[in-house]
Formats: sequence, C-alpha cells, structure tokens
Amino acid sequence: MSDSEPVGAGSPASSTTACAAALALAVRLLETASVDVSDHRLTSIENLIGHAGGDAWRLTFRLLRQVLAAPDSMITAGGEIFVQVDVRLGRIVSVTYGE
Repeated sequence: MSDSEPVGAGSPASSTTACAAALALAVRLLETASVDVSDHRLTSIENLIGHAGGDAWRLTFRLLRQVLAAPDSMITAGGEIFVQVDVRLGRIVSVTYGE
C-alpha cells in the first residue's frame, strides 16, 4: 500500500489501517467527553461498507465491570457506548448510549 492510497481502499492492509484509525478517533472522542476509557472494553467494531464508501465504522464499548462479571455468558443490556466514525473525514458521525 502506498502512502497516497486512500484508507479503506479495499486491501487488507488498508482495512487494518482504517480500523485502527476508527478506534483512535473513538477513543479521542471518549476522552474529550470525560469518559474513562480504562473503565470500558471495546466489544465490537464493524465496517459499514454501504456508508461513506466503506470509510464509516461502528464501535461498541461496554463497561469493563459488566464484561468481567459475565465472561462466559450473555452480557446484560445497558451501559454501552455506540460510536460511529468516518475515517476519511476524520470525524465522529454519531454517539449514542445504551439504556
């Protein structure tokens, strides 16, 4: 992948780079919103291929205490932070919170 190749251009390397950029954007947002990132665990990250040319990503964070309390079973609902980012634009698209 060359430096001039756009992030999210379809190769595994560009997908990995875009995924890392999405995570970095989300963490920066959480930190500026005074969310202690160390209290949360990233539980999912997905590329929204049909949005923004594949440059949109949705990340889900859960409170670490919820994840640790139920490591082998379904995690209870609530306490999630859902972040959608556009890595091409380098910005947060939306943030929503679980119940």
